[in-house]
Amino acid sequence: MSKICVSQKRVLIQRKRKRDKEPTCEFHWVGWTQGTERGTSKGELEYQKFWERRYHYSTEVTRSLEVGRDCIYRTSNALWWDWSAGSALLFWKWPSSHMKWARDGQPHLVIGEFPRFTRAQRAADTPDMMKMMRKKVNKVRERNYIEAGEVRSLTHMFAVPKGESDIRMVYNGTSSGLNAVIFAPHFGLPTTQNTLRALLRGYFQADLDLAEMFLCFPLGMELRPYAGVDVKLIWSKGEGAAEWERGRTRPWERWARNFMGLRDSPYRSLQLMLMAKYLSYGERSDPNNPFRWERMVLNLPGSEYYDPSLPWVMKVRSDGHLACEVFVYVDDGRITGWCKLECWRAARRFSSTLSSLGLQDAYRKRTEALREQGSWIGGVTLTVPPRILTEEEGNSFQVAVTVTQIKWDKIKGLVAELKGMLSSQPNELNRERLEQIRGFLNYAARTYRWLNPYLKGLHLTIDGWRPDRDQEGYRIRPRKNLGEDEDGQLDYDEGNLRVNESKIRQAEKDLEAGREVDLNAYRTRSREGEAESTDAPETVKAVPRLKGDVDTLLEFVEGDSPAIQKCRVSSVAVALYLMGDASGVGFGSALWDDKGVQYEAGNWKKHWEEESSNFREASNLTARIENLGNSGELQDKELFVFTDNSSYEGTFYKGHSKTSPKLTELIRRLRVLERKYECLIHVIHIAGTRMKFSGVDGLSRGDFLEGIMSGSNPWDFIPLDTNANKRTEGRVETWIRSWWYDERGTPWTQVGNDPRHKPLELVALSPTDWFTLRDIKDHRLWMPPPSAMETVVEVFNEDRIVNPHLAHVFAIPRLMTHLWRKQLFKDADLRFYVKAGAPFWPSSMHEPLTIIVVLPLAHVENYRGPWVVKHTPQAGDFGQRMDAEFGRPREHGRREFFDLEEPMPSIAAYCAGCYRRYEEDPFPVQRGMEEEEEENGFVTEEVKETRFMCARNGDHLMSLPFECDLCHFRNVSKRDVDWDSAKDKYTLICIRAASLDAMWSRETGTLVGNFKRMKLDLKKALPALSIGGLFPPMGNPELLDRVGMRMAIITLHSSLRPGKYADTLQWDTMRQTPTWYAHAHEAFTGGGDVSIFSADNKKMYETECVTRSRWFTAFLLGAKKRMGVTRKQNEALSSKQLLALLEVIEEDWRKTPEGSARKRLEEVAVFVCIGFSASLRGEEVTLTSIRGMLEHWEASTNHHVPHLMITLRGKFKGEQNLRWHMQPIAEVTKSGIPNRRWVSRLLHTRVEIKGASDGPLFAKADGTRASLDMYDGDFRALLGRARAISPKLFPVKARIEDYSLRRSLRRGSTTEATNNNVPATTIDM
Repeated sequence: MSKICVSQKRVLIQRKRKRDKEPTCEFHWVGWTQGTERGTSKGELEYQKFWERRYHYSTEVTRSLEVGRDCIYRTSNALWWDWSAGSALLFWKWPSSHMKWARDGQPHLVIGEFPRFTRAQRAADTPDMMKMMRKKVNKVRERNYIEAGEVRSLTHMFAVPKGESDIRMVYNGTSSGLNAVIFAPHFGLPTTQNTLRALLRGYFQADLDLAEMFLCFPLGMELRPYAGVDVKLIWSKGEGAAEWERGRTRPWERWARNFMGLRDSPYRSLQLMLMAKYLSYGERSDPNNPFRWERMVLNLPGSEYYDPSLPWVMKVRSDGHLACEVFVYVDDGRITGWCKLECWRAARRFSSTLSSLGLQDAYRKRTEALREQGSWIGGVTLTVPPRILTEEEGNSFQVAVTVTQIKWDKIKGLVAELKGMLSSQPNELNRERLEQIRGFLNYAARTYRWLNPYLKGLHLTIDGWRPDRDQEGYRIRPRKNLGEDEDGQLDYDEGNLRVNESKIRQAEKDLEAGREVDLNAYRTRSREGEAESTDAPETVKAVPRLKGDVDTLLEFVEGDSPAIQKCRVSSVAVALYLMGDASGVGFGSALWDDKGVQYEAGNWKKHWEEESSNFREASNLTARIENLGNSGELQDKELFVFTDNSSYEGTFYKGHSKTSPKLTELIRRLRVLERKYECLIHVIHIAGTRMKFSGVDGLSRGDFLEGIMSGSNPWDFIPLDTNANKRTEGRVETWIRSWWYDERGTPWTQVGNDPRHKPLELVALSPTDWFTLRDIKDHRLWMPPPSAMETVVEVFNEDRIVNPHLAHVFAIPRLMTHLWRKQLFKDADLRFYVKAGAPFWPSSMHEPLTIIVVLPLAHVENYRGPWVVKHTPQAGDFGQRMDAEFGRPREHGRREFFDLEEPMPSIAAYCAGCYRRYEEDPFPVQRGMEEEEEENGFVTEEVKETRFMCARNGDHLMSLPFECDLCHFRNVSKRDVDWDSAKDKYTLICIRAASLDAMWSRETGTLVGNFKRMKLDLKKALPALSIGGLFPPMGNPELLDRVGMRMAIITLHSSLRPGKYADTLQWDTMRQTPTWYAHAHEAFTGGGDVSIFSADNKKMYETECVTRSRWFTAFLLGAKKRMGVTRKQNEALSSKQLLALLEVIEEDWRKTPEGSARKRLEEVAVFVCIGFSASLRGEEVTLTSIRGMLEHWEASTNHHVPHLMITLRGKFKGEQNLRWHMQPIAEVTKSGIPNRRWVSRLLHTRVEIKGASDGPLFAKADGTRASLDMYDGDFRALLGRARAISPKLFPVKARIEDYSLRRSLRRGSTTEATNNNVPATTIDM
């Protein structure tokens, strides 16, 4: 600290912040800094950060210890069947991303100022109810779910009767105003239909229940003071107080856990519950894991081997069975398994995981694994045929859903009651009673898909009193709201009912037990307000539609036994596919199955010609389907009906057409037919252009020679099993990725300061990824086939709850929208349609492409909303603009693209900040100072942080041809990118890296100066001069690699190979790659006359090789600047180290008999002696010649100064021819190196024993010259032994790997000569 603030006065003031009485501390610097304002000096800021970090760490540790003690207390007091002391999440066992949430609760999304509500709690209506109320609340208080602590605002509670001798506690977060300031995100829950993907005939199911669901999870610390509870009427005083209560003397306490009645309790509790589910799934490849699975199988309509008896999406184990699954509906879990044992093992693993995390599994409520399992979220799923079926029906039975007999009778009774109310007083219907009936039937509609469309009249009647409704109950001006369907229908899905789920489940139990049912539990709130308006009347008038709906419901609920709704048809059945058309005076339809194509065509009678074409087409389809049913072709079959009549599809799933009663009647007949023949009917809208393309459109005009009528495969025209990206050969993903990055080149999803919310990549999800999302940390790009969307919506709902900080992008063709559009639009922040005709979605796609963007949801401190973009004017305006731009391209100056044969224009336009290296880029960037930088001046670290990482403004104008990555890819690959191919993605990474290297061959100063001058000149000249066509069109009009990008990316890839002294190759080695290509190119082509290349200062010759181009030369220069030139110096070998080494060699030499081993020791010893004494490089020592040594041996020995003449035969650096080099060295050096002894030993071996008289002294077995690498390993091994014997001779930090015969001898010799005052001129000689 003294270095930072030398002249400053330092005083630490610790004071407690009084605002809201929060015991947090602030640390302030008091003093002055010359020339700066208070709070801006570096010393002051560093000092404050230091104390804040220290304080934060201490409070975190204290909090963890406090909660940890509570966890241990509760677990140690738990019994076998019950957590008698309550439970607490064992936060240290949760993933790090959710650990703090498990300890302190998730932060709440606040949208206003917290209330100050202090009205006293009212007593219960009767003394008996008050007594029961006190007992229930004290149980919660004893478990410390309601705790002592600071309270600033209260919430109320009240009791309602539950049967004759019990009550149900209702905790109210609305009356105090608390719910009004809390935002709860929408979330979806699984349906009975979702569980069917894990079930086949004979499979087992088991149920599991979580005790004290909401109370298991901690309430956010910020909210606790405003969730107070007035306990004056509840607590016991004096001697009557229990031991646990005696220390709690304040009349106000507060909630410490999520409680029923708080708006966001369901969302927050389910968020952690689903994370627990993910943890229970474990590793899918573990053979001991009951949830294991091996592969994903898509059995989609339209695929070649589609089997209607199997689920459309399946997780399959190695043994061929479907994987076990857990479906979580708030606190209810449904477990599936192919056999009883596996189902039980899966339930046991899930239960064990919950308990290990501190969640209360209600063991006493767990059911046995059975094929005939009880009701779950209102429905009963059957995997074995019920007893009421005949033997023939039972043989074809697969999987079905139904309800219990008691519930069926209740449904029939309520429908009959509605009929009676309409008959007696249709203009004065009791609104409250209608809400109760609607709630129960709405709950039953979870099981029966044919029930929901005919509840619309009930919805319209209940809300028809509102001032913005017409006589039929519809809004006069429907709001275009993302949470509503397109016809303005109020949506009563699970998201709206979520806060009443406990009441509904209790009512279900009462119903099954034969007790009186409180239908108020099923009542639903209107989306038009949190609570009903005080002006709501007691009675309402029936809308015209209600009578028809009730009559249809009466027809559907006929029969004493519960209706059984088949979910899959027999495995021996075939799927039927039907297309119909009606235009002009004719009609036609085509049906195809395993028998081939059957068609009908004819002319309308005169009175039918007056009807609209939509109605005639609907009538044509319905009549054909009825004929199929009457002929027995629909029994136990699956029927796909394709039509270009959107009203027909909409009415089928909604049950009613506002403008056409006749169409409503047609759909009613179709639903009755579905019930009667136990078939599955799917009505799917397709584009009119697709109908024409298929050839069916021509039937009404008598044309039988097009499309399927000519014998083509029908599924070639209906791609229900193919995703948008595959259909466009990768263009859709290319387009999405083009706008995924902001102007800085990073994903635009950076939100808040949470470390989890860092910029992430956009990952295109494969079908396998759908069920491994917990392992994918990046944003999601969904491009599934339309027929798989039901499962996609299910897994998206869970992922959105668990990982709200991740964004989702959907690209789905507008097909089978009944499976996904309504659900996804509720979460969509941005949505629009791309009409067929765009470059990435050409006209041959027919239907529009639906784009849905779900933005991240992140908590930001002190922010008060809005927390989501949907429903905001900006989102609506954006959607309308996109719909207009893509819906009418010609009006906005763009042409229409018709098919994939037309090349897609580049959409990755140049933007300097966006054009940056990919995060997966593996190519190293040197951060140290380089030779060029040292020569050109100092380069600051701030600039160096951006060097080579992204482009600069003007890079694309600096004489180098610029093309985007996609264009380069097409030039080198001659095709578009396959975004599912890892090879293609890596190629794009290499292309981007090569382009950036070429750009950075120019220094920033040169670039900026050129770019500024260009802008200045043009700014002044263009307004004053009449000129045009200054520049030719930019880009490459041919599909041709003009710059050498192929070899550039090959060169970059080769640079990643391990180097000798570094993790990757150095630049000097890397540049050899384009050299061999240039030689090979000239050999193939024989040269050219395109350009002139200068190899050196002496020669110039023509070449058309791309690796000699200006761009490629710039690429190599930029790569050199990026990589740097790393030179690894060998450690110098001192004379003392060398003598220690020779002692080790001498000892081994004496112990080794004559032979190759002794010869190798002699060679190593002579190598180090010559290299050190003659100060030679390692490569030069191997040039020693036997003939020269023998010729000068006697003369050097008899000389008046005895010495040893080292004779070298070879070509040294800078020489052109072979020459003799004579280097005299001492027989024994001043330091004691015995040169002659070792040289004479080796000469004896080579000459006397081996018989050599000429050639290299250091030779291979065949007599050719050896390389130094042959001896380097032995040299290091022997040197390591010498270091072990005499460690003090070696530097502590030196590694044996740093010594080498290549340069260690020469460096050691030079150092020795310098230390002995040898003149520098002599050393350099």
